[in-house]
Amino acid sequence: MRKNFFVFGACLFLLGCGEDKGHRKVGDFCSEDKDCEQGLCFERRCLDPDKDDDQDGFKNGVEVHKLHRNPLKPDTDDDGVGDADEVGTIENPHDTDGDGKIDAIESSKEDKDKDCIPDQYDPQDDVPDQAILREVAMTYCQRDTGVCAGHLDKARARCEGEKVVCEFEGVDGFEEEETRCDGLDNDCDGNTDEGCQVHAEEFQVNTSTTSDQRYPSITSLSNGGFVVVWQSWGQDGSLYGVYGRIFTE
Repeated sequence: MRKNFFVFGACLFLLGCGEDKGHRKVGDFCSEDKDCEQGLCFERRCLDPDKDDDQDGFKNGVEVHKLHRNPLKPDTDDDGVGDADEVGTIENPHDTDGDGKIDAIESSKEDKDKDCIPDQYDPQDDVPDQAILREVAMTYCQRDTGVCAGHLDKARARCEGEKVVCEFEGVDGFEEEETRCDGLDNDCDGNTDEGCQVHAEEFQVNTSTTSDQRYPSITSLSNGGFVVVWQSWGQDGSLYGVYGRIFTE
């Protein structure tokens, strides 16, 4: 008996849901426009199409169905310029780059493809404009120091937010953070071998330890090795002499 009552109750519940469809009030939960009494469902909530919830001068129904904007945000694309200023007229809304997306939903600050052209002005938001990036590299990526000097043709640029990032991976010997001990400025910052670590532990370079050895000096070589020189007393029979050894990487 209980089983039959449960099935009957479930049927009543489903029937009630069916009758409610199309009669939900403003503020009620919805999944599509036809769920709502006034025919407007946005973000799972019934809205009044004749009301202007974000107070940007456009009715909710116009914003959703005609302009494809967020009727709850006065600045849909979060670029600091209100929808009212970016739209223009409802009949012919502004579309600066002519890509079919009106300015109110394309940010004048965001740059999805990192080609240094904000989406509002970029007809191909997802395809980097290589010609523009080349111009940006020529302007912002000039380096007159280190291994980058004279290799502007190999520089590449991209944009991260409003910052231009230069890349020199195509330049022989370039390192983003210098680690080599080669006597070169590998990261093109004007400093040479600042990240150089020849050996993690000390080791002896002189083979003669008789008497006195002093004034050692070390210099890195272009092949990644280094040379050490020092003075040694009496090693060749004539007071102090200068000796040295070359080490590879």
